[in-house]
Amino acid sequence: MTTPWKRIIAMGFILGIVGLVMLALLPKPISVVVTPAEWGPLQVTVDEEGETRIRDRFTVAAPVSGRLLRIALRDGDPVALNQVVAEVWPLPLSAREREEQKARVLAAEALQRQAEEQVRRAQTDYEQARRERERIEPDLPGEQRQCATDKGGQRKPASTLQECRRSPPPKRSEQKKGRFCQRNREERLQQNAQ
Repeated sequence: MTTPWKRIIAMGFILGIVGLVMLALLPKPISVVVTPAEWGPLQVTVDEEGETRIRDRFTVAAPVSGRLLRIALRDGDPVALNQVVAEVWPLPLSAREREEQKARVLAAEALQRQAEEQVRRAQTDYEQARRERERIEPDLPGEQRQCATDKGGQRKPASTLQECRRSPPPKRSEQKKGRFCQRNREERLQQNAQ
């Protein structure tokens, strides 16, 4: 007789433990505030997570490698034209890289000096050509300075080079005739010189 009682006591003990575990796992009641229902405006909102798509994607890159300093901007901050977005401290150069950079600077300075010399030489050539033109221009006979044409088609002598420049260019037939006359004049001058 002791055996069935032991079984009943053991079963009761196990059922008691299972009951306590189930009681402990039950959710606790939520406290609520109760108010009477009233008529009034209803505001409906949707609070969900969503995705945004970027229309214009901009890639920001630095021409040198280095250490990026702290960025003061946050996502969505407006950026103005020519505004500094970030600062990059370049990495220190090795001895070989430093020598390469010095050589590049020296080569660029040499090219600059060469270009300045070419400009100076061109200015000198221009001044020489201007002086030569001023020297020769007064010596030209009046018929060689003919360049303007009046409204009747008759050629008239131009008194100065400025007047020559302001006048309209001669027609093609007049240009050919002028070249022929000039060649004849040069040939006569050469024959007289001999």
